[in-house]
Amino acid sequence: LADDATVKKDVTLILDVSGSLTPTDLANVKTSANDFVADLLPITDTLRIYEFASRSETRLVGRYAASGAAGSFAWTPPPNPDLDAIDGGSNSTALFHAVRTAILEDPEGDDIIVLFSDGRENSSPEGAREEALDLIRDKKTVVFSVGFGSVDSDEMRALSSPFGRFLGVRPSLVGLFDEVAREISSVYTLVYD
Repeated sequence: LADDATVKKDVTLILDVSGSLTPTDLANVKTSANDFVADLLPITDTLRIYEFASRSETRLVGRYAASGAAGSFAWTPPPNPDLDAIDGGSNSTALFHAVRTAILEDPEGDDIIVLFSDGRENSSPEGAREEALDLIRDKKTVVFSVGFGSVDSDEMRALSSPFGRFLGVRPSLVGLFDEVAREISSVYTLVYD
């Protein structure tokens, strides 16, 4: 093993903010996302956050770097104000477009993707599904996905294969990413000379 075998993770959080979420639902998603990024801080090097509804509403919310030492980690800049400022979107769900965009905009290509959706794909361009799935396989991207509401479980499962895991359709948006945080904590990278 290399002398320093500690490798922190790069994580991308992709949030469906489509109009099928009520204002209360969206508030719960944002609270859960804030809790999640706090849980990730000690084990993560970088964080990117995307929001999506339609294709034109898919955007990078921000990039954040973890700094500090045990007991005093912090995000620079803090992602909480950006998460809190997220508004709801249209009734479109460009799920595959959002995943494809996040992977293509990752310069290093080694992220763990955490994907939340509450609806069925209905507005990605033709071919986006196949392209997103090919990118996941080619770049060996780990995708942990979690659903709510009328999400298409089969599509979420497809996005999480073969390297990640679909964590199911949740009955509540409170604590939405708790299991995902535990899963990411159990992913190890072996570094050797």
